[in-house]
Amino acid sequence: GSRAAVRQGDQIIAENGTTTVEVFPGQQATLSPGSRIEIQQLFQRDDVTQVVIRVRQGQSLHNVSVDLTGDDRYEVVTPSLTAAVHGTEFLVSVQKDGETFLATLEGNVEVTTVAEEKVEVEKGTQVQVQVEEAEEPVVETFTDTPDFGNGQFLLFATDPNLPALLYPAPALDAEPLGQLQSGQTYVIIGGNAEGWYQLCCINGQSGWV
Repeated sequence: GSRAAVRQGDQIIAENGTTTVEVFPGQQATLSPGSRIEIQQLFQRDDVTQVVIRVRQGQSLHNVSVDLTGDDRYEVVTPSLTAAVHGTEFLVSVQKDGETFLATLEGNVEVTTVAEEKVEVEKGTQVQVQVEEAEEPVVETFTDTPDFGNGQFLLFATDPNLPALLYPAPALDAEPLGQLQSGQTYVIIGGNAEGWYQLCCINGQSGWV
């Protein structure tokens, strides 16, 4: 996958591979192939950062590993909802009709629909919101893999007793990018016929295991 430096107003399309966008240190989005986003707000003054990302289509993994406080903001906007976070990791999938699936992997996400209904999506739960959703959406618990319909993400859970290395290419002779955290869950973004999986991410980099 590639990495991109961005400015407010930029539109980013992940074409053949994944693209990782780091808006500020500890705040990044990883786009699956075919996804499109727009950086609607990118503001920093002193210790305050404010980010608004509009997801036009496709799937994206958002990771905010720093604590956001006070006037800090990291929001993801889709045709059917707005997601606001203060340090978390979550998946977003936007369908062609604007329907949005959101699943929280760490922390919690406050979701506001276009009808201004609010729900908290905590770790291990997901929500599905239609563009013209009139009622409060139902938050459901997932076990291993969030159900994103036809565009579902797959997750890779590491064995706590068997550390694994992440490689930049599907080859054991490549220099490892780092070691996967035991018991952690990663997003599968690709694979090959030899049984290798492409995962996201260690320090913002995707790799193979």
